Amino acid sequence: MSSLFFSPSGYISRSDFKRCAAILLAINFFLWPAWHAGLGIGFTVALLGMASIYCWACLFIKRLRAAGMTGWMFLPILLGFMIGSWLLANILLGIMTGPELLEAVETVQAQDPIDPDMPVLLGAYEVITKAMVVPYAVSFFVVGALIAFTLNNRLSDNASNL
Repeated sequence: MSSLFFSPSGYISRSDFKRCAAILLAINFFLWPAWHAGLGIGFTVALLGMASIYCWACLFIKRLRAAGMTGWMFLPILLGFMIGSWLLANILLGIMTGPELLEAVETVQAQDPIDPDMPVLLGAYEVITKAMVVPYAVSFFVVGALIAFTLNNRLSDNASNL
């Protein structure tokens, strides 16, 4: 199983790709709330997030090769994911948040850049980051699932590769 996630060489079938994509989507979805457990855990989550990008790259490269395409096609897929998830997250953020988020943003903007009131600033950042957890987790999951499963179903298998 580790060769599926950590090696870009070879090919992967549709069913193996679906199973691996579901695992990565679940891991990524549950990583988002961990940002608020503390700085040490947040740093660890950031490293795991970087590792998951590599795992996604390995999966997509193998799947693209199985369809007779180049692995470099993962780059536009990644760019599409980044843009799509950012747009959806910001739409959800606007829908799901209340006036406390706007107050926190105004507090950050009102701070003196030379001599900010650090306790007030950190409190505002805490409100902002907590408001972002659910919209970003949902958008990464939804956009990631749409891209992964749609492309997986549209890519034909080159039987000689599998």
